[in-house]
Amino acid sequence: MTNDYNTTDPEKENSSQIVLNIKDVCFTYDQREVLHNINLQVKERDMVAIVGPNGGGKSTLLKLALGILKPLRGSIELFGKPISEQIKRSGYVPQYLEYDPEFPVNVLDVVLMGRAERHFCGRYNKQDVAAAHQALEDVELTKLANRSFSRLSGGEKQRVLIAQALTSQPDILFLDEPTANVDSVVEGKIYNLLRRLRERITIIVVSHNLNVVTQYASHIACVNHVLSFSESSTMPHDLLHSAYHEDMILLKHSAPCPILDPDEKLHTPHNSEIIRKEK
Repeated sequence: MTNDYNTTDPEKENSSQIVLNIKDVCFTYDQREVLHNINLQVKERDMVAIVGPNGGGKSTLLKLALGILKPLRGSIELFGKPISEQIKRSGYVPQYLEYDPEFPVNVLDVVLMGRAERHFCGRYNKQDVAAAHQALEDVELTKLANRSFSRLSGGEKQRVLIAQALTSQPDILFLDEPTANVDSVVEGKIYNLLRRLRERITIIVVSHNLNVVTQYASHIACVNHVLSFSESSTMPHDLLHSAYHEDMILLKHSAPCPILDPDEKLHTPHNSEIIRKEK
């Protein structure tokens, strides 16, 4: 099967190319400022995790980068141009997919929906079907192509949504809480998938699980109305406090132990943990 994704040798590419450039962006809901003076530069084949407390503006920032929302002030560019001129180079994986479970649609049909914008009428062509099969191969679900989508597990459904986004052959992939409704084993599989995809595309993922994303992301963007940005491997304590303020403390240690994160779910730590302070 042919792979018509961009397979350019990364060694021959300019690794410092800025893919997403957010400059001095402010955004308000009903005259309430949600994001203030946001600056963010994401480079080619970075994997950026957007984290922060509920209501801090994570999903709003993602929607601004996708062009779904418009900033009150500031500018956002994709690949050096306005979002409207480059949006077809973006893929998007929502947290949930609203659908009728009784509707007779199989996995391949759902993945092909990622090519729908290319066809105002008529059937999908051979190139569309080939791209869909390639995307299913990427997420390791080839054998489920003809299975009813409603019969899949939560983790399988999430991987199908990733395949749907990949079938449009994006250069940058945005994901909103892709592991919010799966267990820790499936969560690890999805993040390993994203790490593989990063070899050819840029990844931006919104997540509530800081403990997991620090193991996979190249950079962390902490958002709580303002934004702090750091490489994952050198993430300073004050970056976390700037996002979580008084709700969180950071404990570093080497021995594994269960921890409680902001959503009160147990996880196994890497080398640090985030826990809620007692009120």
